[in-house]
Amino acid sequence: MKIRIRELSLPDCAQLTSLAQRSLSDPVDDRLIRRLLTAEPDARPELHLAAWHGQRLIGVALGSVRQHDELLAGGPRLLAVDPAWQRRGIGTCLLNELEQRLQAIGVHELRVGNLAPNYLWPGVPETNQAMQALLVKQGYELAGETLNMTVDLNGRDWLAGIDLSRWSIRRARSGETALAAWAGERWGAAWQWEAMQAVSADPPTALVAERDGEYGGFACWDVSGLWGTFGPTGVDEALQGHGLGRTLLCATLAAMADAGYRQIEIGWVGPQAFYTRIAGARPGRICLLYRKRGAGLSSPIQRDLPQRQP
Repeated sequence: MKIRIRELSLPDCAQLTSLAQRSLSDPVDDRLIRRLLTAEPDARPELHLAAWHGQRLIGVALGSVRQHDELLAGGPRLLAVDPAWQRRGIGTCLLNELEQRLQAIGVHELRVGNLAPNYLWPGVPETNQAMQALLVKQGYELAGETLNMTVDLNGRDWLAGIDLSRWSIRRARSGETALAAWAGERWGAAWQWEAMQAVSADPPTALVAERDGEYGGFACWDVSGLWGTFGPTGVDEALQGHGLGRTLLCATLAAMADAGYRQIEIGWVGPQAFYTRIAGARPGRICLLYRKRGAGLSSPIQRDLPQRQP
C-alpha cells in the first residue's frame, strides 16, 4: 500500500465531496463541502491535508486555527477516511501530520470540536465511536459536550401569534456587510463570519429586526453546521426580555419552512427551555469536545466552553 499525503486544492473539491459522501453518516453535497474547504476564515492551505492512493482520494484532514483571547487553538474541522481504507492507520497518520503543522504554527491547545465557525458538527457526534476511540488513543481528553435540538416545522403557522408591529422583520439584503459588522461588534468574530456567510448566500439566509434604521437583532440559518441548521441568533442586550428573540425565532422557522425544510436542527444550544417552550424543540444530536496539550506547551487547558445560542 503506497499512500502519499499532500495539501488539498480547489480542483480536488469534487473528490472531497465524493469522499465525504462515502464516509460520513450525514448527507452532504458539493456546495456544503465547498464552503467547508474554501470559506474558512484565515485559511491556511498547509492545514488542508489529503491522503491519496494513486489518483483516488482516500482520507482528509481539514485543519483550523482559532484565536480565543490569548489562547491560540487548532485542530481538525473534518477528519474522514474512505470506509474501504479504514483501520489501516490513515486517520492516525493524517491527524499526526496535522498536529505537527499546528504546533509549528504555535497553537496552545489542540482541539477536536469547539472550533467555530465553519464546521459540520460542533464536535464529534456521540454516535461516532470510531473517532472517539482514535482520539483517546492519540491522547485527547474529553472536555465537554454540546447539544443540538430538533424542531418539526410541519403543521404549524409559525407567524401566528407573534407581534410584528413593534419591529420590522425583513430578510437581510444581499451583501449587507453592515449587519455582519453589527453582529461582530456584539458577539465576536465567529458570529460576524457567520452573518457574512448569510448575507453572501443567494438568497440571503438571515432575518433582521429593524426599527428607525437601527438593528435590534438577527437570526441566521445554513451558515455553520449541516444544511437545515438554525443559528446563530442574537438580540441587542438593551432590548432583551421583550419578546424580540421569540419573534425572530418564529419568523426564521417560517422562512426555513418556506425554503422546503420539514425538520431542522438548532445548533449548539444554550437555553434549552426557551426553544422547547417557543418551538417545541426536543433534545437531538449530542457532540463531544476533545482537547490535548501539544508537546512543549506550558499554558493550562482552558475549561470555558462557550454556548453558541444566547
